Amino acid sequence: MLNSRDEALTWSVLPDGFSDSGAAATFFPSHQGIHHVELSASNGAGVLSTASVAVAVQTTWADVAILQPAQRFMLEESSPVTLVATAVANGDDPLPSESFQWISSLSGYLGDGAQG
Repeated sequence: MLNSRDEALTWSVLPDGFSDSGAAATFFPSHQGIHHVELSASNGAGVLSTASVAVAVQTTWADVAILQPAQRFMLEESSPVTLVATAVANGDDPLPSESFQWISSLSGYLGDGAQG
């Protein structure tokens, strides 16, 4: 719940068109590039003050590889399949195991981790 002090604080982000009020706000950039964040504050007498910052948003990418099973792997129904993957972000930072999620187009969610 906002109090009267929070209602006097207004956030805006361009070019996203985001706006919110309160002491804190969270926005999710819709694209990479420069986003201009502005906070406006006004008091009961109508005095307005602003602060702004430019935020650079870049796309994070990862090279992902499934190590097991091999392409066109064949097995009998109900046989276990070991899933193993690796991923490197931005060229050299290995992603932690908890970043992985395995999903089957037939069975849905299979599990988490670099090895499932």
